[in-house]
Amino acid sequence: MEPIFAAGALPYDPHIGESLRHVIFDEDTSSIREALESGLPSDFCPWNLTMAGSLISGRGVVPVDLMVVACGCWCDSMSKSWYSTAQRIGMPFHYFDIPRFNAEAKEWATDYLVKELESLCSWLEDQCGQRIDDATLKGEVRSKNLLRQAMIDLTDLLREEDVPVPALEYYLLQMTMSDFLQDPDALYHAYQMILQESKARLRKGTPARAKRDNSLRVYYSGAETQELSIFNMIEDFGGALVGCDTYLPLYRELVPESGSSLTSLADWVWRMPYSFPTLDRIRATIPIMKKQRTECVIINNTTGCRYLAETSKLVRDLIRAELGIPVLTIETALPGENVDLAESRIRAFIETNR
Repeated sequence: MEPIFAAGALPYDPHIGESLRHVIFDEDTSSIREALESGLPSDFCPWNLTMAGSLISGRGVVPVDLMVVACGCWCDSMSKSWYSTAQRIGMPFHYFDIPRFNAEAKEWATDYLVKELESLCSWLEDQCGQRIDDATLKGEVRSKNLLRQAMIDLTDLLREEDVPVPALEYYLLQMTMSDFLQDPDALYHAYQMILQESKARLRKGTPARAKRDNSLRVYYSGAETQELSIFNMIEDFGGALVGCDTYLPLYRELVPESGSSLTSLADWVWRMPYSFPTLDRIRATIPIMKKQRTECVIINNTTGCRYLAETSKLVRDLIRAELGIPVLTIETALPGENVDLAESRIRAFIETNR
């Protein structure tokens, strides 16, 4: 995000924004049909299909002038969706490649990502007509670190016995880290208000939802979901959401503000758990699950997303072995598509383990 802001542009994540508006809030899946008619495979995840169909059909919520996709080697469908969309609408497109994490390749990987960032900055300069220098990047890093720290502080509050932030609200707050809602200053102000309100709830002993005896502390892991009702289910059936790793890599730690900004950003991106092989990503997340005092884990696989689906049994076994807690794997698709099955499984899981 920092290079985009430094170039005088505004980021917009249509992967999230278009799905929230069309599919989730308006219950309109015609954008998916548009994507399929454009030639994208039907087994792509609904997030990618909604994004592509919305932009190709000209029904995008926010006008888009340029397209940039940063993608690790685990999600070919995302990169193909973005590239195909850019081709169909004739949009300038830049692809930012992130190599898979390997501790032994640190020097090579960091150098490679510095060159990728230099290429991105050069492309943005040409497209936006504004030079990007290290001083500007440092200012953007400092600004975005304030937002990352606010999300870290908010997540820390979920460790309390009376969880002060409702599950769905916390999940939606996580989403805002993807593009900072195009207004980092306003978002930071909103974060601070939420932090103060949450701390006030803790002082008064009033949790976000009606307190239940023996609420089960649930950690949500895995792919993003369009079935937002599952977060209300968690609380309705006696659970409390104490963490979520879907967007955690975007604020898991701050970007170093000393030294070269490009080098700091390159190292930070490379060490994102998103860039890890799946089991290494889970190993990196387990200490955070432990920190949040997690009592059980719900792993979501989204239809069409193969990121965790192919290794879900290994992931379950690893979490059980490391933490000794129960793990439930569910699959979600479009809103309402298989909600009854998810609801019955979440209910039984929480009631059994409370």
